Amino acid sequence: MAQTIRASDISLHDLRTQFGLQLTKESQFFQEWQAELP
Repeated sequence: MAQTIRASDISLHDLRTQFGLQLTKESQFFQEWQAELP
């Protein structure tokens, strides 16, 4: 079973380290977030 942690218990640095997150400047990345919704 997956363990749930509160957001107050983790930092952005921790997330970057644990999940390999990195900043992208790619304009097509998650394009649906930028699209106009109905």
